[in-house]
Amino acid sequence: MKSYNKDALRGLPVDDKDWQADMAKVGITIPDDLLYSPEGPRHAMQVIRERNVQDQMTALGLDEGEARKKVEPMYKAAVQEYDKLNK
Repeated sequence: MKSYNKDALRGLPVDDKDWQADMAKVGITIPDDLLYSPEGPRHAMQVIRERNVQDQMTALGLDEGEARKKVEPMYKAAVQEYDKLNK
């Protein structure tokens, strides 16, 4: 099966199952049904985006709209870079 995590797409020997375990260590759960598909990394990016929104609200005292406005460009850049790797 083809692995779709960023390291695997860069040619490193990182299986999606191993990547799932690594993500779990930092509190990001990747459901088994999203492994071996581009949806696994997309899910991880979405979870990270939501964490970043919460962090902006907590650390900087931003309201949710302001936090999302600040975080969205970073999320979009991550998605674009992933899409480039996944071509």
